Amino acid sequence: MTRKFRFAFALLAALLLAVTFAYAEEVTLVDNDSITIRITGFGKDDIWGTEMNLYLENKTDLTLMYAISDCAVNGVMNDLFWAKELEPHAKANASATWMSMTGNADTEGITKLELAMRVYDSSDWSADPIVRETFVVYPQGEGNVKLYTYTPAADKLLFDTADAAMYITGFRHDDLWGYTADVVLINKTGKKLMFSVSDALVNGFDCDPFWATELMPGTCKFSDISWSDSKLEENGITKVDEIVLKMRVYDSDDWLADDLLEDSFTVKP
Repeated sequence: MTRKFRFAFALLAALLLAVTFAYAEEVTLVDNDSITIRITGFGKDDIWGTEMNLYLENKTDLTLMYAISDCAVNGVMNDLFWAKELEPHAKANASATWMSMTGNADTEGITKLELAMRVYDSSDWSADPIVRETFVVYPQGEGNVKLYTYTPAADKLLFDTADAAMYITGFRHDDLWGYTADVVLINKTGKKLMFSVSDALVNGFDCDPFWATELMPGTCKFSDISWSDSKLEENGITKVDEIVLKMRVYDSDDWLADDLLEDSFTVKP
């Protein structure tokens, strides 16, 4: 083995080792006089797909609730319904799991993780939270980020503005939720945006799906809009020929700001 080859091999091994350590090492999100939150690692969950292990510590005299309100993996929103309550001066090892989705399908593929977290007095919801912050973690190092980019094919584009875009990727019947439109949403801004249907017509009949979903800044999301079988049956609808959606997109942190979009769109499935 030549000296040049040995040097290249050693350099490659060092780089691979650095990436492995960056991925495996613990990440401290908060450590102050009140609390500690630390990500201790990632793993596989047999049911949900991905597991994030956490170490939590409550250093106060209060009973605290630790909650993750929003999560994005590689730029793709993922519903992570997780909360953990800790008694005063207690510690805990906990795990939060989320479903594998397009763009964040496996543990090894996590390159950027965004977590919107709140820690608050669980007996006093009116009190200011101890923590209300969005944390960004790069499990494989900040230089190795690979974000998911949605590439539309023959999808139905509802709108595409400087702030947001929405596509309908298909229609199907869901045994639980009923007639369903699968959608892709894109937030192009640095703000948290709410996408909602304020009114809807199905074959000319008033049929609101009561749907709204929130996107973190600069992320996309796979979602679905559903109409129950009973709602369609009430209006004698056995086949959906036309849907009119009145869409709103607005800054979810500033209700006084003007809507970024408010318009009606007609879709023929």
